[in-house]
Amino acid sequence: MVAPSTAESMTIEELENEVKAKPGDATLKKRLGWAYYHAGEPFEAKRILETARSANPGNVEILYALGIVLKKIGEKSDARQVFSEVVQLTENADVSPRHSMIRHLAENQITIMDRL
Repeated sequence: MVAPSTAESMTIEELENEVKAKPGDATLKKRLGWAYYHAGEPFEAKRILETARSANPGNVEILYALGIVLKKIGEKSDARQVFSEVVQLTENADVSPRHSMIRHLAENQITIMDRL
């Protein structure tokens, strides 16, 4: 079994402190947003992820996380728009395997929402 990286095993408080120390770190903000989401605080997750998105508008990992949060809180139209943005940003054949996977996840989310 592989141990989680340090940032993945940090508490919300520790992540908050790291974000304060490194306010431009999009990865930390994304992880903090996910931490709040998994702690049952999707509105705080939305706030953090929207801030991260403003600073890093083309970051598909932040966009995908934001889409999941928006879907969870019932903002399905906005979620669909964000997922569509992920798909559009990853249309290039030169994207990384990770971004290709995120594209497929976003496409699946769109399909699921279209069926509801």
